[in-house]
Amino acid sequence: MTKEQQQQFLEKLLSRKSNTSAFSAVYKYFDDGTELKLPKLAELLSIDQSLLTEDGKEALGYLESLKEESNKMMTFEKFKVKLMIFLSIQDLLSTPLFPDTTTHAFLQVKYFYYESKYILTEMIVSSLNGLHIANKQLLRNFLEFNLQQCYFINKIKKENSFQIFTNYIKNRNNPNTAKLVTHAIPDEPFCKPIKKRIQLELDNLSSRYSHAYNQDESPKHQGIFRPGLTIESLYFYVQASVTLDVVLWTYYVNFPMLFSPVNIVRKFGFSPPALFVTEDVTKLIKHSMSTEDFEAFEKYASNSQEVKDHFGWYESMPDMSEEEIWKQWGKPREANDTIETCYLKMTATVRAFSELLVETEKEKELRLAKEEAVDDAVVESYLTFSKWQKAYKNAKK
Repeated sequence: MTKEQQQQFLEKLLSRKSNTSAFSAVYKYFDDGTELKLPKLAELLSIDQSLLTEDGKEALGYLESLKEESNKMMTFEKFKVKLMIFLSIQDLLSTPLFPDTTTHAFLQVKYFYYESKYILTEMIVSSLNGLHIANKQLLRNFLEFNLQQCYFINKIKKENSFQIFTNYIKNRNNPNTAKLVTHAIPDEPFCKPIKKRIQLELDNLSSRYSHAYNQDESPKHQGIFRPGLTIESLYFYVQASVTLDVVLWTYYVNFPMLFSPVNIVRKFGFSPPALFVTEDVTKLIKHSMSTEDFEAFEKYASNSQEVKDHFGWYESMPDMSEEEIWKQWGKPREANDTIETCYLKMTATVRAFSELLVETEKEKELRLAKEEAVDDAVVESYLTFSKWQKAYKNAKK
């Protein structure tokens, strides 16, 4: 590579870092009310297929072409259904505003969810590219970030204050695992099995993948001596589904409105509060689990005071006329626009902006300033043993 080519390569990488963007799409899942139509995995998570090896691209094509028996517990189709549910949950992640709520903190409160979404995407790319250790290690991160999302939202609501989250932004101190699990899940008898499942999943992922593992967990034990796609990594969605189930159960008991859908547009037009879901989302949930499981969560939701309060307020709102709804749109209408398609466009736009605004320009400037402020002498003391001998006693975390 010539110096000119080196420069062009570095400029390309720098442009990716400076030109931040987010893409979001919302799909109509049930066109006729019964038939489930699934988008492709790469479309759901906006995976750039240039990131995949040739084997990875072929693997993705193979998985999308599978015609698995619907009665199987873990299929690629069901994994995508659960993934679509996970993507819908972001529309409910909100907190009330309190006297100590700052714009900075309010915009960042969804940070944990969006970080977990990125981790899940990276896990899938790693799996398709045959990185056998990396893909499994990421699953614990994925679970922990979603637990943290529920933890902070629950604490903010319980304390009627953003103080705990503001302190996190300032100090970057994560709650320990016991505290995390305790406050991420409602303290109710129905939730005890979920809390136990979380603890077991965390322990399992930690002992098998996050720390030094035994020979049984080594890829070499399965005859894999170098990174690359294998049968094991092809069916990554089996292990991913197990962890994703735990995450979804956590959200189901924290956001019971997922089981009480309403006609959002009829009451709120294109400016809905982050409290409700449409019937499409609940149908997806129903499709993803057994009838017995769905009825159990549905019953839990129906007994929730939060659901009763939200639904009561929803019912008290007057219906909007079609003319009133269109007045909220405020954009030129395209030939094929309907209220439904415009609502989907609005939802996709809000999701993309929410993900981008997690890191405000102020936060980005502060972070970059910290990176640039690292003294060369400090770096040298870490990399040179003789200097580290003299400096290590004064080192801080």
